[in-house]
Amino acid sequence: MSISTTAPAAAGGTARAQDRRAHEQVERHARDTPDACALLCGDRRLSYAELDRRAARLASRLRRLGVGPDVPVGLHLTRSVELAVAVLAVLKAGGACLPLDPAHPRERLRLALEDSGAPVVLAQRRPAFDATAYPGTVLCLDGTGEGDEGGRSDQEGTAVPHPRNLAWIAYTSGSTGTPKGVALEHGPLADLARQIALRLDLGPGDRVLQFASIGFSVAAEEMLATWAAGACLVMDPDEALADSARLTAAVERYGVTVLQLTPAYWYEWLRELDDDGTPRPPASLRLLVVGSEQVSVHRVADWLPTGVRLVQEYGATEGTVSQLLYEGPRDAEQVRAWPRLPIGTPLAGVRVRVLDERLRPVPDGRTGELYLAGDCLARGYLKRPEATAQRFLPDPYADRPGARMYRTGDLVRRRDDGVLEFLGRADHQIKLHGVRIEPGEVESAIGRYPGVLASAVFARTTAAGGDQLCACVVWEDGEDPAGLRAHLAALLPRASVPARLFPVADLPLNPNGKVDRRALPHLPLDERPDPPHGAVTHTALEAAVAGVCARALGLPLVGPDDDFFALGGDSLTATRIAAGLREALALDIRQRTVFDAPTARALARIAADLRRAGDAEAAADPGAGPRTREEGGADTEPERVPLTPSQLRMWLQYRMVPASAAYNEPVVLRLRGDLVPSALEHALQQVVRRHGALRVTLGTEDGHPVQRVAPPGTAVLPLRITDLSDAPGQEVDRTLTERATAPFDLARGPLLRADLLRTGPTDHVLALVFHHIVFDGWSIDVLFRELPELYRQALTGVPARLPPLPVSYAAYASRQAAPDPAATDAQLAYWKSVLDGAPAQTTLPPTRDAAGPPSTGLACPFSVGSGVAARLRELAASERATTYAVLLAGFLAFVHRESGARDLVVGSLVSGRGRPESAGMIGLFTNTVALRVRLTPHITFRQLLRRTREAVYGALEHQDVPFDRVVRELRPARDRQRNPLFQLMFSYGGLSVRAPELPGLVAEPVRVDTGSAKFDATAMLEEDADGGFSGVLEYDLARYDEATAGRLTAAFPPLLAALAEHPEAEL
Repeated sequence: MSISTTAPAAAGGTARAQDRRAHEQVERHARDTPDACALLCGDRRLSYAELDRRAARLASRLRRLGVGPDVPVGLHLTRSVELAVAVLAVLKAGGACLPLDPAHPRERLRLALEDSGAPVVLAQRRPAFDATAYPGTVLCLDGTGEGDEGGRSDQEGTAVPHPRNLAWIAYTSGSTGTPKGVALEHGPLADLARQIALRLDLGPGDRVLQFASIGFSVAAEEMLATWAAGACLVMDPDEALADSARLTAAVERYGVTVLQLTPAYWYEWLRELDDDGTPRPPASLRLLVVGSEQVSVHRVADWLPTGVRLVQEYGATEGTVSQLLYEGPRDAEQVRAWPRLPIGTPLAGVRVRVLDERLRPVPDGRTGELYLAGDCLARGYLKRPEATAQRFLPDPYADRPGARMYRTGDLVRRRDDGVLEFLGRADHQIKLHGVRIEPGEVESAIGRYPGVLASAVFARTTAAGGDQLCACVVWEDGEDPAGLRAHLAALLPRASVPARLFPVADLPLNPNGKVDRRALPHLPLDERPDPPHGAVTHTALEAAVAGVCARALGLPLVGPDDDFFALGGDSLTATRIAAGLREALALDIRQRTVFDAPTARALARIAADLRRAGDAEAAADPGAGPRTREEGGADTEPERVPLTPSQLRMWLQYRMVPASAAYNEPVVLRLRGDLVPSALEHALQQVVRRHGALRVTLGTEDGHPVQRVAPPGTAVLPLRITDLSDAPGQEVDRTLTERATAPFDLARGPLLRADLLRTGPTDHVLALVFHHIVFDGWSIDVLFRELPELYRQALTGVPARLPPLPVSYAAYASRQAAPDPAATDAQLAYWKSVLDGAPAQTTLPPTRDAAGPPSTGLACPFSVGSGVAARLRELAASERATTYAVLLAGFLAFVHRESGARDLVVGSLVSGRGRPESAGMIGLFTNTVALRVRLTPHITFRQLLRRTREAVYGALEHQDVPFDRVVRELRPARDRQRNPLFQLMFSYGGLSVRAPELPGLVAEPVRVDTGSAKFDATAMLEEDADGGFSGVLEYDLARYDEATAGRLTAAFPPLLAALAEHPEAEL
């Protein structure tokens, strides 16, 4: 059997001799395309000619200071024009760039300078370089013309660096406790830049964001590959790109086309981009590169429908940054079914070996250790010949004597097609958030703290789903975690400081007497955070902030003065907290803010200041002052409260038709697996105890409707179990329809029913039916988040990780029932202006003359293919509109085509959850808005989309006025047979809630039709699993016969396809 030891390298051009020095590729562009943009940084732009000229001037100064071949130069610089010029200048001078990340501890920077012997440091005024103990020369570049006092360049006549001279020194975590410098050479670095540019198809039209910190070797690849392609490098000077919102803003501001992220940051960015189940990246982005750690196939599958190209990149710094690339198929479901994402095939000039422990080739399909060979290898570890000899071994398979190969420590398997798959590590090295961490370095730093006997470092996945670095610490006497944490922060980069320090009596040992590292994540560790400084929040705003932080940290409770980072938080946790607060509070809170104010109380103060400054008027909180328990804490809810405006409208409709199922909200799940019904019943009981809205009944007192809230301990929700194992499928459907359409008695309650249908030994259907008066679409998401935790608690006895609700539903309803008129008067004026003179009716032409309000309904399903959906999303993105807006515009065009009307009013729903404390509550919060759009003659669909977008934005900015108050003020002609102001309803996304992840079960949502109608016609759309849209058009059978309903439904999807294909055509 023939066994290949070299994977096929991707095709690539042969390097010209002068191109084996990275800076000479920039010089070539400066000659050939001098005016092309080489750098964008804030408001500053440098052409290739200007970049080369500035770098040449600084290189001249560096040579006069003694910089030449193999002489390192420290770069203590943030993302800036100065950094770009400095990198190129050092390479031009023949020296080696020594990145000194200003975010690293001073001790870490001191060790790098001492170890490298760098005689010169290039710096900025801010952040200032601490030169107290540094004996060399410090040049401050900002405002000094890049340090060139004379302004002359003596490049001519200077010896050109050899491709084997040093170009970059990257310090990585060292297993002995001291970081070691990887010495990268000019030739391999230039080869990397050229090959990456070729494989990624970079060109002069691209704008590539420089995302990686200067302390990571990937920063060299980002800069040099961009310049090798003649593209434009984008540097955002605000140093806040790790914040997902800032990243999005930067990509949009600069028109970035290519972006490289670590998987961990990419996942956080996905949270920011995903507001309806599918990511929406900025329109300019054409390529996303992810690498530095294993990539989740599920996240890749989530991304593929965006149409933005995705490439995974694998690399070891010792092989000159990156060596393998992989780009998979575009079929999301195919990728989702894979066990892992391959790491790909090598760049041209890179050779890979898959060998066993005796350095023998491993057959394809078998596991072996990955070795890198070829011209890509680094020189070795700076001034560490023994460490170099241990990892850089003689290559027995090379075609020339003296060749070496680098032992990566990564376990891989080669597929039949030559593609490699990463399977794990052969040693204990940790890769976290794209950072390589040697446990030995961290353990050595821990061991230097007084009172520590031993320690062991490991990585784990938290309950919140994030990766976390942890340490087990054996203390000699008393524990001092705060002191140890401060000690480590002074020695190690932030990514290497353990998020959690667990005190243990002893470390687990294997039979050989060594630490059993595999056992560390499974030890019975004390997960409780340190005792909080103050467990009671004093305002609703503090409580909301604490709740967001608890969810991000995966903890049941966070006190107002608890430091997030002492509780195990890291930079990604800060990103999650910032994103969660932006969503919950509608305030511009960034990751940097969380670092500066790492407690709930401090963040709440900042949030309050932002509100007072008027940065979030729509989310202003008049009740943000101190809240006492009597004022409505979740544990002291009032027993009687008035109805909210939305409830009152629904209650009046119920009084007219009490037997109607129009406001029944069925939530049905098919459950497969070993279900424990008693545990499920207990979990549902706990949901009812937790949420007062589910314990509500309605009645009248003194002639006024009120809602009565039963105490938590008195509420009982029986789970009715019906065995249909031997029944035909039609019987299951009939039973579900029967349970979904049975009317509620709002006075007697309960307003929630729970049925469990057993359809097989391991198959069940859970049917929960709520009355809409206590349950809205957002509540489904809350239910699906909490039910798994409470079911797990019922199974295991481990307390559910749910933060306390900051306020009761009853207390919240009391405030909503009596809104401040002054706060809504300005918004009311908007509605009076917009709806003045609006038509009394907007409807699809009916075929029947109804004699009463909507009642019996017919639901007609339809679908929109992924191709049409993609074009609609592209159109929306080009107009800075949402998917909701483009689909609503399509529905308006449909109504116009069928009715001929040009002045259209359509109803829609807004969440009504602008106040932060409402985010985690079950109840009815939605408000109805009437959207008016007028179509002028010869209007195109693109123009209609723009008008629809403005109507939607206006409604969202003025959504706090109850719909009933708008109706009272406008006084439209009332008709018992018609809804006032609008007769057509449109909704998008309300049904696209992911199924709950119940332990031991696979849950699948089931749609059940209640056979009722609330309006003449309702259009409901959601995104389907294939990236298209699934929808239902619901008709009132008192107005439309089935044939007409079928014809109208069949006509809607083709119209959407035509509008997506020809948005410039007249309607």
